[in-house]
Amino acid sequence: MTKHCIACFLGFLFGFLFSGSTLRAASFLVTSTANDGPGSLRNAILSATANGTTEKDTILFTLTGSGSALSTIQLSTELPPLPSNLLIDGSSSTGPRVPRINAGIILNFTGPLSFQRFHFFRILEATDITIRGIAFQNLLGPFQFELAVAGIQLSNASRIQIGEEEKGNLFSGAMVALVNETRNGVEAGFVRDVRVVGNIVGLNTALSKADYNGIYLANAKRLTMEKNLFVNTVLQVTEASNTAGDFINFIDNQANNIDGQPILDCTFLVRLEGSTGSNGKTLIENNFLYSVDRAIELKFIEHPVFLRANLL
Repeated sequence: MTKHCIACFLGFLFGFLFSGSTLRAASFLVTSTANDGPGSLRNAILSATANGTTEKDTILFTLTGSGSALSTIQLSTELPPLPSNLLIDGSSSTGPRVPRINAGIILNFTGPLSFQRFHFFRILEATDITIRGIAFQNLLGPFQFELAVAGIQLSNASRIQIGEEEKGNLFSGAMVALVNETRNGVEAGFVRDVRVVGNIVGLNTALSKADYNGIYLANAKRLTMEKNLFVNTVLQVTEASNTAGDFINFIDNQANNIDGQPILDCTFLVRLEGSTGSNGKTLIENNFLYSVDRAIELKFIEHPVFLRANLL
């Protein structure tokens, strides 16, 4: 082998090893509660994006809070979209926790509200993302227009896990927990294979009633919502057409009650709208759904619907 060939081979080898090292799974630590800068959540998301999506990266938090107060990250502008193959684990922090779900990090938004919309996390054209242990808190107040502040935006997203049992997320304040519908005629994008498990929607970090909340998902298929607590919440989900699989499995959820004790004067509605020629099934099972109004509304659903062992 000539010197020239050897040099080319070594250059290729070093280039391959170097490029491969940047694609290995990595953990990024959030050490600052600032909106941006070194150690911030924003910087961790940018670093995970730069690291590629071949392996699953993790964002962990080393914040500890103060006394009984949870660590709070104050956001004034939207975070970058999340890359595929990512775990964000707010339960990794030490110190106080939101009861029942063990969320250890609060993300706060108090404005200003630019372009009439703010999303804490955006999952756009992405897959294989898990978010757990985060309390999303809008303190800016209610709005005259819909869907102004959202916890998590999903658009053309699949294989997404929002919360886990005993490691859930909390959505508090006048906001929409999950949304992919947009304003001004912009297409919502699809939602596929999304699991929403062990979250609390509509209470604050002290588990007292907060403002009205909601989940608005269009063009959706193969959803699971399990072991969540909803207070003063509307869920509106529209099924995708011409897509294989079940529509939604809604199992072991509670609405406006904690462990069988109703939270009075609260409303709840899960509104499911099907599509023509749909297949699979809808399963609504073993839920305790207390509401001062109707709790379930079904529309245009052509496939089988199973309602079993629910208390309304």
